[in-house]
Amino acid sequence: MNNENPFAADISLSKFHYQRMFHEAVGDSVMRYVTRRRLTLAAKELAADKEITVLALALKYGYDTHEGFTRSFRAYMGINPTEYRKYHCIVSSRTEPCSSRSVRSMTNCQKLPASRQRK
Repeated sequence: MNNENPFAADISLSKFHYQRMFHEAVGDSVMRYVTRRRLTLAAKELAADKEITVLALALKYGYDTHEGFTRSFRAYMGINPTEYRKYHCIVSSRTEPCSSRSVRSMTNCQKLPASRQRK
């Protein structure tokens, strides 16, 4: 069976049927799920590790450039990675992104201590 999707090949389904069943079970396409999962893991690491650069995270999670990673991160989280780190957004276990509104109102995020903020 000549199939590009190793998961579909493992369970003897065509790519089309695998994607259809995945969407039915998860409620999202395979690629969108994978992208969201990578961004969620990157966000957790970004908040936890102050030393890691955005470029290092981008490369670790499969992006070729920090620009592409930042664009995807902003589309999903509502803020760019630097702002996310700055405000220590807490991502819920349901992987719902912080909206830019919640960042502005600071209801779901904590500001850095005054000694660590840029002037």
